[in-house]
Amino acid sequence: MAQDKTDKTDKRPSDFDGGAETDAGPSQKEIEEALDGVILEILADHKGKEALPGWHLAFPMGLKFIQIGKADCPVFSEEQAAKIVSLAESEPYAFDAASYVAGLNISIDHTPKAPGIPNSLRQFAARVLTGEVTRPRKRGRGRFDDMPLKMNMYSLCQMISQKGGIPLARNRVSRREDKFSACDAVAEAFSRADHHITYENLVSICYDKTYSELRDVAEALGLLDFSGFD
Repeated sequence: MAQDKTDKTDKRPSDFDGGAETDAGPSQKEIEEALDGVILEILADHKGKEALPGWHLAFPMGLKFIQIGKADCPVFSEEQAAKIVSLAESEPYAFDAASYVAGLNISIDHTPKAPGIPNSLRQFAARVLTGEVTRPRKRGRGRFDDMPLKMNMYSLCQMISQKGGIPLARNRVSRREDKFSACDAVAEAFSRADHHITYENLVSICYDKTYSELRDVAEALGLLDFSGFD
């Protein structure tokens, strides 16, 4: 029998009742119809996009975004930039993040709203361009290139579970007789939009330790705040 490697931590709010039937809850058809339009918008928005390089290091360091025109540009303070530049000489993902943020900051530096490039990041960019510093060799497994889309998948599963009053995953709640869960609903909706994702894939995103950083970043970015949705 395969070992269960999932994270058993229940990510649902404390007042969630385990997906018990309620008269006020939306029907399965209503949930599916609501998801279809949302997922088409998400897929269009994420088409061709990848996660910010080194996101799992950059976000915990306090990376913020400012709007320049129609684009969101990532920015570090001098203290934050110094930390990631220090890591960049030995950590390949820190090198990626520092290079990416430095490049974007250089490209917007002439605009009125630009905050200015932290000196440590400017010096790092110069050393990279002159070949004095190169990317360290990659260690361990790579990060997920489609991380932004997976974070939205996770957020959708959580929202459907909380707002629809159904289990996040069908094998996590035994009191409900039918087999419809938030992960089922989201997987089927993506399939209808011709983007293949299985129920098992979504359960993994919602529970596996492999995706624990993804869940932490989704929460830090406010993707689990559904207070504006009725």
